[in-house]
Amino acid sequence: MHNLDHNIQIFSDNKWILAKSYQIDAYKKFLQNLMYSDIFIEDNLKIVLNQNGQTFIIEDNIHIPIVDFNDIKRFVCSKDFMHFEWINAELYESLAFVDFLYSDHQKQDYNINQINNIKYNQTDNIKYNQTDNIKYNQTDTIYTFIRNFDGAIYYEIKSKSKPNTRFRMSNNYIQRIGYETFYDLMRSNIINQKTKINNI
Repeated sequence: MHNLDHNIQIFSDNKWILAKSYQIDAYKKFLQNLMYSDIFIEDNLKIVLNQNGQTFIIEDNIHIPIVDFNDIKRFVCSKDFMHFEWINAELYESLAFVDFLYSDHQKQDYNINQINNIKYNQTDNIKYNQTDNIKYNQTDTIYTFIRNFDGAIYYEIKSKSKPNTRFRMSNNYIQRIGYETFYDLMRSNIINQKTKINNI
């Protein structure tokens, strides 16, 4: 469902930092219970997932954003729609994703310099497909994040040198299961339509 190896961080003093051990333990329990409830309470600590997909750890009435950076994924599929999977997001994608996730914007553009200014605690326990994100990106590339009416987040890569591409992103395994079901139904409809056309 979700990664067993975690990189759980909280947003404090305008930067992402490693969560404390008791916060990590509570967040893991919250994830284990997420199928049944979007609220977890233990002692004086509370974790909630709101309607915008934002997860907060609440202590002393202070709402603190909390994210597992190793559980941020984007959805990819083959050109024939037959194969699809959720893959680990790149670091630059994850940083822009969480910045947008905890904003109130419906749409926001990022360039690589803006993403690099997001303060983040680099750790060894991290899962990314690319290790050198700066070389991977073009400076003329714009990353546009869009929040759908149902809270789902998509992002588009716009570049002068490459065709535009669009991905679904999520840090919530419940959302990912739901999207897979939706995509599989949509894929079946496309395949059925192609079969009907070929049989004419």
